[in-house]
Amino acid sequence: MHATNIGKVGRLIRSIRTAWSAHGLTGIRSVVIDRYLAHLPVLWARWWLQRAHAGRNGRLAMRIAAWAPLPYLPYYRRGHIAHLSRAGYIAPTAQLHHARLRLGAHIYINDRVAIVQDSGEGAVQLGDGVHIAPDCSIGTIDGGTVTIDPLTFINVRCTLVAFQSHIHIASRVMVGANSSFYNYDHGIEPGQLICEQPLVSRGDITVGEGAWLGTNVVVLGGVRIGKGAVIGAGSVVTKDIPDGAIAAGVPARVIKQRGADTGPATAIRLGQDSSMVRAPDGTIRFWNKGAEDMYGWRQEESMGKSSHALLNTEFPKPLPSIEQELLETGHWEGDLVHTRRDGTKLVVRSRWELRRDGQDEAPAVIEINTGSQASESLRQGGESDGIDIGRCGDVGDVDRIGNLSNQHVGGERSRQERNATSDEIHMGL
Repeated sequence: MHATNIGKVGRLIRSIRTAWSAHGLTGIRSVVIDRYLAHLPVLWARWWLQRAHAGRNGRLAMRIAAWAPLPYLPYYRRGHIAHLSRAGYIAPTAQLHHARLRLGAHIYINDRVAIVQDSGEGAVQLGDGVHIAPDCSIGTIDGGTVTIDPLTFINVRCTLVAFQSHIHIASRVMVGANSSFYNYDHGIEPGQLICEQPLVSRGDITVGEGAWLGTNVVVLGGVRIGKGAVIGAGSVVTKDIPDGAIAAGVPARVIKQRGADTGPATAIRLGQDSSMVRAPDGTIRFWNKGAEDMYGWRQEESMGKSSHALLNTEFPKPLPSIEQELLETGHWEGDLVHTRRDGTKLVVRSRWELRRDGQDEAPAVIEINTGSQASESLRQGGESDGIDIGRCGDVGDVDRIGNLSNQHVGGERSRQERNATSDEIHMGL
């Protein structure tokens, strides 16, 4: 240590002598200003940060440290301050009312963040370098826990509430603005006000390392989002998303895999719906597992046959009109009636997309069909009362989305499925 300090003093003396010889007093002034006064803001910040801690006086010291005229805009200046001290930066306006809050090193908790313990002994643990942007809310109820691993970024106005179960967000995850994590539902039994009914835990929420959730994403209980997965803006995640998958929609559905072949058969093989690739005339080229489960024909039985004849398709308007629209716009969407192998009829929401992989390749049609519960009514010869359940996907998903619609999703969006292709995913932080 002494040898290092002696070396620094020696270099200072030599630099002053050199500056005096070259430029006199002007040279000495330049050395002092350029080499030493420029470090004063950092020295100021470090001095105050030595007195920083999560208490009120310690957070005041953090605010004074942030007054240092560092070469950053104020918002980013605080982030730099967080890196200068193991205590990090906690804004004086942040509300930390949690007896079991555990903070890692170099934490960054910005203005008006609220971390609240409602009831129970559940903990909140924020790892090293976690960044919580302004106006976020983190809460635990009845023993629920929230764990955010190192270097994860939570953008503005996000909400994480854990009831009885756990919310775990792994390291290096990016969460877009206005996103919400709720691992519970309200009871909705008839005959009693919803506000008087108990909460019901739906299980843990887990987000894998390096995942990216876009703006306005809602994640519900009992869901695992895989490592490196991408969730499109405005999605509602009600089921597990595999590692490296790209998902979007309400409810969120897998669109494709990151880095995977983007050819039609590869892209839809990852989907959860009934999917096929066929020629414009209906000849089936690919038939996925979802189609086998939905209709009863195995892939080898369906290949080379006309999908319209195999499924005895009933169209909402003449087929030539639909094909013309597909040719002109590249896509078509509507309600179809299909017949299963066992003779029962099924109402589906069908989405067609025209693809050309190359100039010399014949065009292909990707057809994705979302099943419905209306087939029972059709099988009995009745009408479906105009209810297009095929739009909704899984009925259980719709119940869960609707249960949170007033708080987090919005009534209109909870009643409409947002369909997306691999070219229509809009992300945002």
